[in-house]
Amino acid sequence: MDPVLAGAAGWRSGPPVGRSMEEVLGGLPWLRHALDEALTGTDGLCEDDEQEPRLSAVVVPVFGEDGMQLGACARLRRSELPRPEATREQLEHERLEESFALLDTLFNHAPVALGFIGRDLRCLRINDALAALHGRRREEDLGRTVREMTPQLAPIIEPLMRQVLDQGTSIIGLNMTEESPATPGEQRHWNVSYYPVRAASGTVLGVGVVVAESTEEYRARAERDRLLREAEEAIRVRDDFLSVAAHELKTPLTPLKLHLQMLKGQADAGHVVAPRHVDKALAQLARLSVLVNDLLDTSRIQAGELELTTEPLPLREFIREVLSEFRGTSALHSLRFEAPDEPLVIRGDRARLAQVLTNLVENAFKYSPTGGTVRVTARRMGTEACVSVKDEGIGIPEEEQAQLFERFFRARNSPISGFGGLGLGLYICRDIIERHGGRIWVESGVGHGATFHFTLPCL
Repeated sequence: MDPVLAGAAGWRSGPPVGRSMEEVLGGLPWLRHALDEALTGTDGLCEDDEQEPRLSAVVVPVFGEDGMQLGACARLRRSELPRPEATREQLEHERLEESFALLDTLFNHAPVALGFIGRDLRCLRINDALAALHGRRREEDLGRTVREMTPQLAPIIEPLMRQVLDQGTSIIGLNMTEESPATPGEQRHWNVSYYPVRAASGTVLGVGVVVAESTEEYRARAERDRLLREAEEAIRVRDDFLSVAAHELKTPLTPLKLHLQMLKGQADAGHVVAPRHVDKALAQLARLSVLVNDLLDTSRIQAGELELTTEPLPLREFIREVLSEFRGTSALHSLRFEAPDEPLVIRGDRARLAQVLTNLVENAFKYSPTGGTVRVTARRMGTEACVSVKDEGIGIPEEEQAQLFERFFRARNSPISGFGGLGLGLYICRDIIERHGGRIWVESGVGHGATFHFTLPCL
């Protein structure tokens, strides 16, 4: 409370602090009523017609930067001349000052950034919100040119303002994106409007500026679009996967049923069961089991329930044990193991690491349809052991390598590759290796084979 208001309210000893509005303004009921209205968001002019010298006030609500109302503000004016003796010019002058006071308060407390630029493109009026975008106080921007206030945007803004001045037309809803000195390094977004400010004669005096920040709305739209794209991609992947999964699961069932029917026919006829039908039926069951296990492992990974039981493993002996299972499985391929020069010991889950190496070797056979040599090597690489599986097959296009370890990638890529599979094997391999504290990657070129590497910490 300033001294003028304190005196008018009868507080001769100075402005009161901590008292209620009814106590403070008990002698000014007209002002208390106006402030009550302002606290509900209503502004206006009010005066006391019964007291001389006459009192009047401009009352406005006060808002914070977040748009929430903080309170209300009253600016009191006391006329030293009795009302009957006041001249018309004096009354008009007082009214004009009151109007300016109201406009100033509204201008400076508006929740959007406002400014008035003269014909010479210098700032004549600016509120706190617009000055803050420039990283300065309101007083520091007054008198500056547009180029001095926003040098990075001046090449865009100046022609637009000159267009408003020359043509007398508004430019509404222009979207701008730029860093602000107040927040360097952060892209912010604004909705900007320029309009001509005219005198009563119609002459364009300058350009009015309204800037409303839309950064949060922009980010919300971008996030919504991202989520929509992810949802659409997830639906597409799901549909592709279901189609491929149905085919892959059905593929071993057809020959399995055929061999079982032949076995049943032989048994019913009292003939000796042909071992080849049993072997082929078991092979199809094994293939079906791999597909089902991959689905189960993927479900465990997604749920965070894939558990490891680790133990020290001599790497050379472990690899030889896994590769022995491939002996005689392919007439087109030869399998070679280049053992490390030194004994390497790792800590890992024997079954899961065997699953990784088996998957990589099977892929090497699968994607080398014309045969060739598959080389498995192990070596020390710093504090890690590095295992590599190299084939002489069709290779992998560079643009697909980044997606190779994603879930269901083969399902999305199957029309291109022409090879079956659910696209889960390498996804599972990556998870197992990363759970062991290692990493897995591929080096390949179309027609030049592929080399898969994975590392594991040495003991």
